[in-house]
Amino acid sequence: MRKITAHIICILIICIVFIFTQSCEKSINYQISKTTSTTVLYAFPMPDSLILVHSSYSENIISTSNYKNLQDATITAKINNKVVHESSYQNLNEWHNTNAIAQVNDSIFIMIEKLDGITTYGATSIPEATKIINLDTLSIKRSNNQGNDETLLKINLQINDVELESNYYQIKIESIKDSLLFDNSLETIYSTVDFSKDDKVFSIRNDESFLFPDTDFQGIFSDYIFNGNSYVVELSIPENYLNNNNILQNKLVIYLYSLTEEYYNFFRTSIIEETYRDFPIQEPYNIYSNVNNGVGVVAGLSFDTDTITLKE
Repeated sequence: MRKITAHIICILIICIVFIFTQSCEKSINYQISKTTSTTVLYAFPMPDSLILVHSSYSENIISTSNYKNLQDATITAKINNKVVHESSYQNLNEWHNTNAIAQVNDSIFIMIEKLDGITTYGATSIPEATKIINLDTLSIKRSNNQGNDETLLKINLQINDVELESNYYQIKIESIKDSLLFDNSLETIYSTVDFSKDDKVFSIRNDESFLFPDTDFQGIFSDYIFNGNSYVVELSIPENYLNNNNILQNKLVIYLYSLTEEYYNFFRTSIIEETYRDFPIQEPYNIYSNVNNGVGVVAGLSFDTDTITLKE
């Protein structure tokens, strides 16, 4: 089963992008200046989806606001060097809808121009999604940290990596449970699965300078150890996601994201920066940005999915 509703996809992407927006603008601003605002630009284009853009001024680190709206700015979006959107930047909502849709391998250029003529811009492309070749599951038991036996669902996810290219991935798993309420109405509960990341792809990288190897990079990895070959990623789902009590339908949706290098670098350095922030003896860690005359990221991604239906 590889079908998923547009509603679910939108929820997932909006959540990812919202987290980026809320968590990163202050930290970037702090690294650059404690007193002046910097133009922030975010866009995460995906195939067959509307290109949404967030731009604003970053706030001072001591401010209670997350960002300050742009005033009297214009936005230009290009796909394959052709202008597909040009208008005043609308800051009534957090995201400006360009009404433009890109496809796999398209190049995307986003530019914000302010009244003073200064432009902030970034560019990316949309990668082709690497397919999930095979998905095997097996119920296993093992002892947890308290010495008690627990049931886990082991998942072997096979992918075929593209040869002679550096590729970047992220695995996300969503639990979808349908339950019947007392009034016979149906409730659907969505939750992100915190799966076990024991496979070596999650810990071995081409950059081994990071001092906190136990940091959870939220399922992001590169093809550093299997470049150009087929590889089976091993995952384990905790017991609490497998419970079918009073559940009419219990599904796990597996997402295999194919990321641009910009997205991979931004995501990873954001997590590292947050980790370093908790260790005051460490030097500040810069979050990756591919935005000119500003901060943020314009980065493409695509994904393939598969679904596991859990039964009693």
